[in-house]
Amino acid sequence: MAYLTLGSEARSFELVGDSMLKRLYRFYHGDNSKRNIGFCIGGITMSQLANRLAGRTVNQDVILQIGTNDLLVEGVELDIEKLKLEMNNLIAVVKESGADNITILTLPPIPSCGYRNGVLKIWKAFNKWILSELPSEERNVSVVNTGKIFYSFTKNHFKKDLFNDDMLHWNAQGMDLVLQMLDESL
Repeated sequence: MAYLTLGSEARSFELVGDSMLKRLYRFYHGDNSKRNIGFCIGGITMSQLANRLAGRTVNQDVILQIGTNDLLVEGVELDIEKLKLEMNNLIAVVKESGADNITILTLPPIPSCGYRNGVLKIWKAFNKWILSELPSEERNVSVVNTGKIFYSFTKNHFKKDLFNDDMLHWNAQGMDLVLQMLDESL
């Protein structure tokens, strides 16, 4: 399992998501291995993660970030309604797996895609939906807007200095900023 201890109460959160959280876990713990860790799986989509989680158990406090790979699927037209449906389904599966509290991180932008193929437009719309529609006290779902660390909305550009050379994954400075934001928010 992949855990981070964060916040003023030093709560232990299980990480559930794709390679972004896998790398964040490794950075936090100084782990240089390439293996998947718990439910942090490189290249996984929301529907694949929901299938993998079904019937499994997770911690009561979960940090969830996923969707980047859904935006990168080759040959598939991006559909915001499908993304919303898959995220809601995944949240339900995480709840069924034992999570009492879910903290969702907004998606980081994908500088490697630039402004082509509508990825940036869908990314903005999906994050806007996450921020406005997913927080729910009755469902115990909260959102932390980590996406704003990596994109300047006032200047409408990517903060490329926070990414690795692949322009997809965060570098050490980017991961440190995410950890600071999480520690302050949780």
